[in-house]
Amino acid sequence: VLADDRAAGRSAIARLAALGHRRIAYLDPFLERPTRGIDLMHASRRERVAGYREGMRQAGLPERTVGAAPSFAAGVAALLAAPAAPTAI
Repeated sequence: VLADDRAAGRSAIARLAALGHRRIAYLDPFLERPTRGIDLMHASRRERVAGYREGMRQAGLPERTVGAAPSFAAGVAALLAAPAAPTAI
């Protein structure tokens, strides 16, 4: 059994937009890490990112895709410290 990651991403964005969120960030720990020729974007992760982007386009919202270097916690902290912090991650 496999999940439809793309549809899940779109659905999540639609729900968050319906709740009034306008600054929705997508945080991925592998976006900014060097891969040395290895594909770290597993198919399900690629589909999740695609679903996020499609959902943001459908909602008429700007994308905010962010890596999480050096750690997920550091990525969240950086997002929340930004002048226009996201209302959802």
